[in-house]
Parts: sequence; structure tokens; C-alpha cells
Amino acid sequence: MTPTPAVSIVVTSHNERDALLETLRLVASQIAVSALPAEVVVVDDRSTDGTARAVADLNFPNLKLIRIDDTPGRHLTARQYAVDMAIRNAAGDIIVIVDADAIPSPRWLPRMIAPILAGDSDAVAGPVAFAGPNSWIAAWQSADTAYYHTFCAMLNAAGIAAGVFFGNFAFRKKGYEDVGGFHRIGFALTEDLALARALHAKGFRITYTTNQIVEVAASTDWRAMLDRMARVTSGGFSTLSFAITAWMLALPVLAIAALFTGGIWTMALLARYFAGVAITGSGLVRSGQWRKAPMGLLHDIVGLIAGMGVALRVLRNKRIEWGGNVYRR
Repeated sequence: MTPTPAVSIVVTSHNERDALLETLRLVASQIAVSALPAEVVVVDDRSTDGTARAVADLNFPNLKLIRIDDTPGRHLTARQYAVDMAIRNAAGDIIVIVDADAIPSPRWLPRMIAPILAGDSDAVAGPVAFAGPNSWIAAWQSADTAYYHTFCAMLNAAGIAAGVFFGNFAFRKKGYEDVGGFHRIGFALTEDLALARALHAKGFRITYTTNQIVEVAASTDWRAMLDRMARVTSGGFSTLSFAITAWMLALPVLAIAALFTGGIWTMALLARYFAGVAITGSGLVRSGQWRKAPMGLLHDIVGLIAGMGVALRVLRNKRIEWGGNVYRR
């Protein structure tokens, strides 16, 4: 008799068949070294590339395949709807969400869920790295996520609601049910941030880890990267968004003050710059991305330039394409 799964690994996919098949093979190898019974829940979200047939042909044990052909309307995004369907059909007490192009580090699964099993946490947020044909863009995106993950970890330690990556997130299913799921949370293009806020508001404990990394595909060019940034910066006002915005804007403000008055403002500028380098660099080093650590020297500068590009895009067009659908920001 097959034991009831204790862990459900959730993967949603929209026209990512080839990447998804490789991810499922890697996840299967993770399950093989885990002491807990686990299942994989795959949601084929309106794909037109034969995803469902290819997944079914794998014949993996303990794999649930859900096909979605409709859209949820205006109250949820397609991504929220797909994730919700997966969680509601999951049998495990612990949900682990990864992207369809995920490449997890060795023994990622047992290490991700260990704090939850030990009773030390209700959810675990892991880091995400990027790889792709453009090594410069991949390195900067990795630096950016390392910066964001480290910043969120610091806010979380201070008792402030922060963000997580659905590309590497584990939590108790009870937590999702207690917050009412996405149908209660409501429409959010940044669905991972919305769930993290909801869990925090209910008092659930989130642990930020650094050594259980998952690698995903980087943007192929600058335009694609700016498109992604436009979506992930659409989470609305929060303490997190205010803190990150204020922290980034402090750099040009201090630079202007140092240019005209020098003295203490120059010292403040240098302190702010090297603090930013430390945040990004420490995130990269602690997640094992030593070779990308020098990107910490450029992260804030490139981030400010990219941020201006995103702002111009949003002013020209408030529509965002995500998962085959178009939404207003």
C-alpha cells in the first residue's frame, strides 16, 4: 500500500514542456533521497505545446497531472488560479513550490522542509539563482535576487512582512487554508509576495534559508529582463516596497549632496554604497554563488538604471503580459 504523501511538490507550467520534463526528473531524484513519502502535482496551465501528454508519458509514481483550459476571470491571475488548483488537490501536509524550469541543488528537498518538520518554522523561503546564454544578465539577476532575499530576511527578522520566491518556497498546507487561499487574498501579479504577507499577518513563522538554492532560466535579453521587473515590482505599497525604494533612492540623493557639498555627505554616500555591496555580496556568497559575488559592486547602479527603464515602460504602457494573459499593472 502506497503511504499518504507528507510532501507535495507543486509545479505549474505554461508552454514550458522541455524545461518541465527536466525539472520533474530532477525532482524525482530529490524524492528518492528523501525519507518522507512525497508526490508531485503538475498543473498544465493552458499549454499548447503538448505538456500534458509529455508529462503523462513519464509514468512517474505519485504524480498528479491537472489540466486547465479556462481562465479564472478578473479576480485571480492565471498563475494564482493554477497554484490554487494544485494546492487544493495536494495530499501532503507540506507544500513545496518550484518553477517549471527549476534546477534544485543536491538534497534540496529534505533540507528545505527540515525546519518545518522540526517545528521551528511554518514556512521556508529559499534563494533563487539564474543561468542563461547571456552570462552578464544571468549574473546580475542572480545578484538582484540575492539582494532581495537578504533584504527580506532582515525585514522578517525585525518582524516586518517580506517577500519570498515561489521558485523556492515550502509551507504548511494548513497555512494556505487558514489565510483563505488566493480566493481570499485576491488578485496579485506578485502572488508569492501576496501569500507571504497573508501568512505573516496570520502569525505564521517564515524562515529564510540560504543554502537550499534553486536555479532557473535567466532573461534572454535586456528587454525581457525589464518586462520581468515590471511585473515583479507591481505588488503595490507595503513596508517592504517603501523600504526597498527608499534604500535605492538614497544612493542618487546622497550622490547629489556629495557632489555639491562634499564632506560628511561623501562619507554617507560611501557608507550607503558599500552597505549595498555587503547586502548583495553576502547573499551571493552564503548561497554558494562565489563567482558572482563581484556583481555586488554593480548591483545598485545597474538596478537604478533598470528601475528608470521600468518606470518609463510603466508610464507608456500599464499592461503586463504574464503566462499568456495580459493584465493591467
